[in-house]
Amino acid sequence: VYKRQAIRVRRSSDNTELNIGFTANGDFDTTALKSFVGMGNGFVTTWFDQSGNARNITQTTTSKQPAIINAGVIYRKNGMPTVFYDNSDDGLGFAGAAYLNATPLTVNTVAGSNSNSTAARRVVAGNPGSWLLGPYQNSDGWFADSWNKLLATPWSITNAEVFTVIEPVSNSNSSYRNGTSQVVSNAKGVPGRVNTGTSGNGEVADASISELLAFNTDLSLSNRERLESNQGQYYKIVVQTTGTVIYTQPDTSPQTVCIGGTGSPLSCLLYTSPSPREAHATRM
Repeated sequence: VYKRQAIRVRRSSDNTELNIGFTANGDFDTTALKSFVGMGNGFVTTWFDQSGNARNITQTTTSKQPAIINAGVIYRKNGMPTVFYDNSDDGLGFAGAAYLNATPLTVNTVAGSNSNSTAARRVVAGNPGSWLLGPYQNSDGWFADSWNKLLATPWSITNAEVFTVIEPVSNSNSSYRNGTSQVVSNAKGVPGRVNTGTSGNGEVADASISELLAFNTDLSLSNRERLESNQGQYYKIVVQTTGTVIYTQPDTSPQTVCIGGTGSPLSCLLYTSPSPREAHATRM
C-alpha cells in the first residue's frame, strides 16, 4: 500500500485542513476527499513531494490556493483528478533552498489549459530563475532565460497532455509533447526551484496540473519514454514512442526512471494527485 500523503486540503465550510492520501490501489483517495469537503469547495494548501526530499509546494494565502473540488465535484482532466489554477492569482511554491541550479535537468508535467487566454501564463514557474513551461499567450511555451520554444499550437483546453523538456550540460536541448519531439532552441537557463502558477514571477497559470516531476539529470530516451508511456496509460493520453512496449501503471516491479548512483541519489521531485510513485521515482 502506498502510504505517502498526496495533498493537504482546506475546505470552504469552516477552513479546516486535512491531508488526503492514496487508496490501497495507489490512486488518489477521492472518497476521503469528498467525505471531508462534502458539497463545498476544497483548496490545496500543500502538494506533497513524493521523492523523499520534502520539497513540498505550499500556499498560505487562502485566495491564492488552487482548487481540487468545487461544490462537491472534483476537478478532472481525462476523467482523472487534477488541481485547478484560476486566471487570477493561484500558485504553489517551495520556500526552501534552490535545488535545480545547474544543468543537466529534466522537467515533466501532465497538464492542460483552462482557457484560450492570450495572457502571459506559466504552469511550471522557476524561482528565482527566469524559467517557465506553459500555455504562454495561448502558445506552447518554454523559456529558460530566453525562448526555447513558443509554438503556435495551443495547449488543449479539454484534455491533459504530457510535456517534457530536457536541458543537457552541452548537448542540444529537447522538448516533447505527448512523446513527439519539437524543434527548440538551446537556452540553458535553470529554474532554481520548481513552483507552479503565480508562485514563480506572478504570472498566472489558468490551467490544471495533474503531475509535476523534476530530475537533476537529462533523462535517456528509454527512461523518458518509459515515464511518458506510464503517464499516457494512466491518463488515457496517446503518447508516441520509438518502440512497441507499453508499460502499464501502476506496476509491481521496480522501474528506473530516476535512480541515483551509489551514494549519490538524484534530486527527483514529484507532486502527484491521482497516481502513485515510490520515493526517488523508482516505481512508475
